[in-house]
Amino acid sequence: MTDWNRKTWQLAPPIMLANVSLPLLGAVDTAVVGHLPDPRHIGAVAVSSLVFSLVYAGLNFLRMGTTGLTAQSQGAGTPGETRAWLARAGILSVVLGIVLIVFQLPISWLAFSIIAPSDQVQPLAAEYFSIRIWGALAALLNFAVLGWFFGL
Repeated sequence: MTDWNRKTWQLAPPIMLANVSLPLLGAVDTAVVGHLPDPRHIGAVAVSSLVFSLVYAGLNFLRMGTTGLTAQSQGAGTPGETRAWLARAGILSVVLGIVLIVFQLPISWLAFSIIAPSDQVQPLAAEYFSIRIWGALAALLNFAVLGWFFGL
């Protein structure tokens, strides 16, 4: 095993633990909000979590594409190109994360128009969405880094 591969695999366990953070965030939010006396709060978390699941599923190409391209360059024995795929995926993740944050109002309006939550749930879902959208950049960077590690 080369020194490059050894260093890379030493970083893999923390990154794999980071992969658990996205679904864990929704589960913890549901558990915490589930203790509130009003059921509309848990409805708001469920509706907004559905929106984020859809958005993140649509952007999962960051992980899948990075995996394949990294594996090809790693197999070809070009460590510079292998590292370049991480940089490219990282830059694309940052750009897409910023786009999601900038366009959060149209995204939430469209999503809640399609899902059509009740009048009691919709304002709470919009508030939860407006808070959680700030984690989109980190989530997308996580996709890129995980895809890169899987490709290695």
